[in-house]
Amino acid sequence: MSQKIGKNMKIYCVFFDTMPLLKELIEFAEDKNMQLLLQIGNCFTMTSLMSMFTRKMPSDLLKNGIGNRSFEQYRNKKSKNIYLPWVDEYITSKLSKKKWQIKIHNLPPTNYIHGDINTDSCKGGYKARYIEYKNNKKKIFWNPLMGDLLLGNSTKSYQWYNREYEFIKSISNKISDKNIFYFIEYEHYHSLTEYINKKNKNKMTEIKNETNKRVINLMSQWNFDEPNSIFWFFSDHGWPHECKKIPNANSYLSWVLFKDNINSSINPKSKIISIRDFSPTIFKKFNYDYESTSESMSIDEINDKNRVYFVEDGRSRVDRKKSTSVVCCMVIKWKNNSPIEIIQVGYFKPKKIFIYCLNVLDKNGFFKKYIKIDINDKKYRNRLLYLKEKLKNRFEWIG
Repeated sequence: MSQKIGKNMKIYCVFFDTMPLLKELIEFAEDKNMQLLLQIGNCFTMTSLMSMFTRKMPSDLLKNGIGNRSFEQYRNKKSKNIYLPWVDEYITSKLSKKKWQIKIHNLPPTNYIHGDINTDSCKGGYKARYIEYKNNKKKIFWNPLMGDLLLGNSTKSYQWYNREYEFIKSISNKISDKNIFYFIEYEHYHSLTEYINKKNKNKMTEIKNETNKRVINLMSQWNFDEPNSIFWFFSDHGWPHECKKIPNANSYLSWVLFKDNINSSINPKSKIISIRDFSPTIFKKFNYDYESTSESMSIDEINDKNRVYFVEDGRSRVDRKKSTSVVCCMVIKWKNNSPIEIIQVGYFKPKKIFIYCLNVLDKNGFFKKYIKIDINDKKYRNRLLYLKEKLKNRFEWIG
C-alpha cells in the first residue's frame, strides 16, 4: 500500500548544465550514499528540460520538433516572459495545483520554467546576471559574467560562492508549512570551454580540475541526510561541442545523483534511465495520478533490459526552429548490471539519411567510443531493423 505523504516535504531538483560524468562524482555519490544513474536525454538544455518536465519528446510538443529559437513565438513582447501552450503539463504546474510552492534559483523568470519565487546569487539578481550577455554584439553561447564568477578568482567570484553557500544553508532543514519544489541551476561546465579559450588554453587541465573541485564543494554544502527530502541532482546532456549531426551517446548520455529520505524510499531498478522518468517518479512517490508508459516510468519500475529509448536533437547550425535528428537506441550489453554497449539507429532530417552505430562505455559509465556499423552486419541486423522501424513509427516527419 502506498504511504501517506504529509506536508513539509522538499524536492531538491538541482541542475548542472552540461556537466560530464566525473570520477569525483562517482566518489561523491558513494560518500553521500546516493544512487548514481546514467540518463538518456536530448542533446541541448531546452529540449532536455522540456522532456524532463512534460514527459514528452520535442516533436510531441511542436509538430516539427524544437530548435533553440522555437519558443520566441511565445514570448510576451511587454514582459519578455515565455508562456508556452503546454505549461499545464509541466510537473511544476501539476505540483502547484497540489499546493506545492515552486522556487526557482539561478534561472531568470523570463525563461520557460516559472516559479512562485525566483532568486539568484548574482549580485544584482538575474537582471545583472544576463545584462552583459544580452548586450554583447558578438554571437556567443555562454555568459561572460557567469563564467568569470563561477570559474574565476576575483573578489566577485569569492562573494558569489559565499552568497550561494548561504542560500543553500538557508533552505536546508528549514521547516515550512508547505511542500516545496526547488529547481536550482549551475552553469559551470556550460561556461568552461569559452572561459578556457578566453583565459589560457595552455591551462586547460588546471582550470578543469579546479572547476571539478568547485562543483563538488558546492554539492557538499547540502545536507543529504535532511529528512522528508528528495535529492535529484542531474546533468542535461553530454558535451555540446562534440555533438554530431546525428548524436551519439557522448552527447545524449548524462547522469543523475538520487537520494530519497522520505519513508519507504524509492529503490531504482536500473542503472540507466530516461530523463523523462523524473516526473512519473515524483508523481508515484507522492501518490498523484500518473500513467507509466514504455518511454516514461518511475525509476522503481524499470525492469526491461531491452527498453528502447528515444533522443531528439536540433542543431542550431542546421535549423534554429526545428528538430534536425532523432535516435532510437537500446542497451545490448551489460556488466554487473551496468550498461556497456548501446546500439542506435539515427536519422538526419536535412539529408534524409539513417546512420547506425554502437556506443561503447566502460564499467563506470564513461563514454569510450562509437563505432559505425552496417545495417547488414549479421551480428546486429535484427536489432537495427527493429530500432529503425521503431524510429520511423515514432516520428511522423521521418522521410
